[in-house]
Amino acid sequence: MTGAIETFVQGIRSGLLTGDGDAIVIELPNAFFTRAQFRDIVAELVVTLRSAGAGRGSTVVYQFPNTSVFQSALAVAAYLLGFSFVQAKQAIDCRDVGATHYLKGAESKELPLRGADGIPRVVFAPTGSAGNAAEIIGSCPGPESGDAIGPIMTSSGTTGMPKAIPIRFGDFTTMCTDVMASMPEVVRRASLFPNGSTVGIVSILISLTIGGCYFGAFKAHAKQIAAFYPDFLIGSPQQLVMFMRERGPVSPDQRLPKVASSGGLLTAPLAQALRQHFDVVSLMYGATEVGGVANLIVGPDYRPGIVGVPSPTCDVEIVGSDDQPLPAGEVGQIRLRSKSMCHGYLGDSDGHNEKAFRDGWFYPGDFGRLLPDGRLQIEGRDTDHLNIGGVKVNALLIDEIMASAEGVQDAACFLLPGQFGVGQLAAMLVHEDGYDAETVKKNIAAAFEADPRSRPAMFPRQVFSTNKVPRNENGKVMRHVATRLAQQAM
Repeated sequence: MTGAIETFVQGIRSGLLTGDGDAIVIELPNAFFTRAQFRDIVAELVVTLRSAGAGRGSTVVYQFPNTSVFQSALAVAAYLLGFSFVQAKQAIDCRDVGATHYLKGAESKELPLRGADGIPRVVFAPTGSAGNAAEIIGSCPGPESGDAIGPIMTSSGTTGMPKAIPIRFGDFTTMCTDVMASMPEVVRRASLFPNGSTVGIVSILISLTIGGCYFGAFKAHAKQIAAFYPDFLIGSPQQLVMFMRERGPVSPDQRLPKVASSGGLLTAPLAQALRQHFDVVSLMYGATEVGGVANLIVGPDYRPGIVGVPSPTCDVEIVGSDDQPLPAGEVGQIRLRSKSMCHGYLGDSDGHNEKAFRDGWFYPGDFGRLLPDGRLQIEGRDTDHLNIGGVKVNALLIDEIMASAEGVQDAACFLLPGQFGVGQLAAMLVHEDGYDAETVKKNIAAAFEADPRSRPAMFPRQVFSTNKVPRNENGKVMRHVATRLAQQAM
């Protein structure tokens, strides 16, 4: 192991083995775990995987619920034994990720995974009989090197096609230590993202290393989160909207210390509402493929889309369709480059590598501009720029205007095939209680008429009422799914 990784692994060991054994280190919506309890789970998982032959050079495909403590334990075990791990998804071919073991919980139904034939099945059902946890954890060798692959994260963005992102242990360690250095005051952190997400994994590893406490708040009620009283809470815009809706109005002395919005556009109304619930509001822009790109503290003069000055560790360029850099202020494709970036997805059955990785750069599919003062402004994604019979509109802006209308709880626009194949703009709406469809449509029309940014082409020609707008686990609208659902309803 290199010095940085060795130090980090030692910090994880210390977090498991030293300190008050009765101190709570992980809270979940329906359970909590003391240091001693979590240590025993990790030790038994290590013994289970070792018995199955997993270790350095292995790739474990795992299947645990998103709210399970086993997800957090697996991330810790991976650092201790030095194996790679990826969450089981039916759209991921196990041969593409080089899977050597399939790990699942006793209660988890086995998925019909492609390329999983012949891979050893390992069922984890802890009994508390692993033996001497300190001896087991202390004997683990850690990753072989910083170049060894650690987490393999799956990301679908708005395409709906999962992609396997290999992250080296060295790069993931840097990601964790950078987060610790940027927020040294944070001891109690909570994440609205799943425990197996990049944010969830970083959070548990950091919490163990600094002797803190992590709340895996995915699917937790807002009152549980407020009772935990995190120093720092992170979630997608949609998750944060749900948090505030569940919690209801708060007085200034009930505000929580700090929140970060990540994974989608932070609108001005949402930023204003968050400032009523938190002392400090920030947004984080980045990508699993390259790490953090920019952070911004959101003030009263916040302009949606501005994410701050890019980090010194990440190069950002705005380029045209010919991949040539554009002058400051012009809108184009964003491309990113960092020392810790991955350079391709594992397997490429859907052709994403050619689109996303070119000439040493990563193209996240975002459009934006660099402002004269150096700040980066996001204008949307390629899938958020809709072409309606030759008229291009920004879907994120349409979503924002619709969501601002009275009686609208959530909204998303998408394209429906129209006459001669020309796309027609449509929308899916979730109504607030007490509002009928016709009233909401009138309120949306009034919102478009009042907003100076709107154009006639931006008003949806068809509106569908629904109980839930299709979004991925990071809160991004899956517009292709909305199109399919609307077609089925017609």
